[in-house]
Amino acid sequence: MEIDSHLSSTFKQRGEMAMEIESVRCECCGLKEDCTQDYINEVKSKFEGKWLCGLCSEAVRDEVSRNKKQQFGVEEAVEAH
Repeated sequence: MEIDSHLSSTFKQRGEMAMEIESVRCECCGLKEDCTQDYINEVKSKFEGKWLCGLCSEAVRDEVSRNKKQQFGVEEAVEAH
């Protein structure tokens, strides 16, 4: 993507550590975002390997919270959302 390469070259030109930006799609709603690999990994670690956008991650967290007594997991929460 043109923006990604522009961002990478801008970071390198400034002498800062280059941060690789990747496009990732929410596995719940399909929203596509550009994020660092560190952020993608952080989100996936919280949601059983699924990448969720900010809005869906909040909704899934709420679903899991509300249904703790029923052993409601991330997969069920994603489907319920």
